[in-house]
Order: sequence, then structure tokens, then C-alpha cells
Amino acid sequence: MYKITKNGKGIAICDKPRFIKLNKESGAYIEASQAEAEGVAVGGQVYNFNGKQIQENAEEVMVSEIDSGELLLSLQTEAEEAQSIGQIVFTTLAENETLPEEKILEHPEVFEDWKADTAYKIGQIRQSDGELFRCRQAHTSQEIYPPKIIPALWEKIAKPGEYREIKDNMDSTEAFHFEEIGWYQTKDNLWRSKFEGNAYTPVTYPNGWEHVSA
Repeated sequence: MYKITKNGKGIAICDKPRFIKLNKESGAYIEASQAEAEGVAVGGQVYNFNGKQIQENAEEVMVSEIDSGELLLSLQTEAEEAQSIGQIVFTTLAENETLPEEKILEHPEVFEDWKADTAYKIGQIRQSDGELFRCRQAHTSQEIYPPKIIPALWEKIAKPGEYREIKDNMDSTEAFHFEEIGWYQTKDNLWRSKFEGNAYTPVTYPNGWEHVSA
């Protein structure tokens, strides 16, 4: 088995590569030995080989023979790289708020744990106490202020049913914190409090709440 690599990354694995060179008389590509080859044909595309330029704008590849053990290791490494790239893409989309919260909650393992003495940017998502939180204000974290107790800095990522209900006639012990989200009347009708100690409802004091898309 042979592995074809470009810029250090595998692009193909095959039983036998198609080594080629340019026939100067006809201008056509012809089969060649590995030692004489000027290029390699992979998946219908021509690459330069052996430090030669069979095609002016073609990229250079390397060809190496591998055994079954190396093949399995190569496939595993490439699968892990693909997974890592997928996680980076997922994290980026989540932190740009282009993914629904239900989808984000399906893969909490891709997000790092919250840490103290760390600078956080708006939108970043971290795990803390088994839950996910999104940074709402850029800040440097402190040990005594974890995400759960500072809703002004961190917004919990939760399903609608996991938010508190905004009740009519709340007392001070039920009041909402600044930036805390709750549901009013139905669990998909979400609102974010605009000040600390908010014991009103979106109906009784509309200026105290900001509607949030579920």
C-alpha cells in the first residue's frame, strides 16, 4: 500500500500509484517508474513529484509505502484530525450564535471548562458545574465569581423548560437578576431581565424586559 501526502497531510491511499512523466515528442503523459517519474496522477488530478514540474501550477506530493499497521494508524490519525476540525467548526458556529441552543446542548464535550484568572470574550461558551454558559460581557474571570452566580457576565445555555417562570406578583426572593432569562406564560416565550431585582412581568413593566428568541 502507498500513501500520497501533500503539505504533510494524506490525500490518498492506493495499492499502486500511477507514476507518470511527460513524453516530449507527443506532449502526452506516459507511465513511468517511480525513479523516473515527474508526476503522480491521483483521482484524475496530476501532481508534481521527485522535485520536478510535470505541470506548471500543480502541487508537489510525496509517495511512501506503508504496511497494514501504518495504514490503520494513518486512517485513525486522519479521522481524529477530521473530528478535531469538525469540533472547531461547531464551536465557532455556536459561539457566533448561529446554532440553536438545543443543538449546542447535544455536544457539551466540545467546550472547555470555565477557569479563573482567564480573559473571556463575548460569545465564548464554557462548561461550569455540568452546565454550559455563554459570556455576555468581556471580562477576566475570578474564582469567587463562577458563571452560575453572575448572570450579568454569563448566560446559561438551557432548554426553554429549564428557565425559571416569570410569575405574577413575585416577591423579592423570586426577583430576577440582571440579564437572567425566564419564561412568561408559555415556556417558549422567553424574556431577559434588564435590571437587578426585577419582580415585574413583561406586561406590568415592559421596559424591564427584553424578548429573547427561543
